[in-house]
Amino acid sequence: MTTTQKPLTKDQIPEISKLQPIPDLQFLEETHQYRWKGQTIPISTTSALSFNQDDAAKQRIADTRHIWEPRGNTVHAVLQSYLEGAAVLSEGEFGEWCQPLLEHCLWSRYDALATEYRLVDKKARFAGSLDFLLKGKDPKGKDRILLGDLKTKSATGKCGDHKAQLGAYASMLAQWHPTLWIDNCIVVNSFPGRVEITTYETQDCLDAWDEQWGRFEAWTPAF
Repeated sequence: MTTTQKPLTKDQIPEISKLQPIPDLQFLEETHQYRWKGQTIPISTTSALSFNQDDAAKQRIADTRHIWEPRGNTVHAVLQSYLEGAAVLSEGEFGEWCQPLLEHCLWSRYDALATEYRLVDKKARFAGSLDFLLKGKDPKGKDRILLGDLKTKSATGKCGDHKAQLGAYASMLAQWHPTLWIDNCIVVNSFPGRVEITTYETQDCLDAWDEQWGRFEAWTPAF
């Protein structure tokens, strides 16, 4: 599986306001599963991305779940509410993360085309949800579309490599919205008191996902 973006001429670029939901695609909160056209999608992007983590990393994630899960859920919900123009949700005990995040200059230059957008591979192999898709102008005034993910970090946390995750979303967007050109993929890293943004080339993300999916397919039993 090799995924690429096909460059568009100026007159092919659509005027997009909001992305419409993919028909018949559901996310079941209680089981964290996706269903499309009545069929349960067997693999989430998270599963394909994490299958080859070492045991120590998996244990650290499990041991700290009570810390990162409520923080991530709250900050994601606050940002989604903000980008959708709704009343911002209560920040609870996570104001140190939310305030610098919402005050970042990125949101003044870009509007959301989609938030928490559900995606599925057209071959029904995998599904996932992107955090946000933005359209606006860079500091030089150039029109750009950014595919992004939000990560919340502890004060001592580090920015990770998330090219494959963003590539999974970009590959599914290319299937459903082939005329949508993604200029860059970004990760917004929210720390207490500060924000750091990591920027990737879209093709690098697509390539990283193709490689990860290939490893996953090779690992998955054929029965």
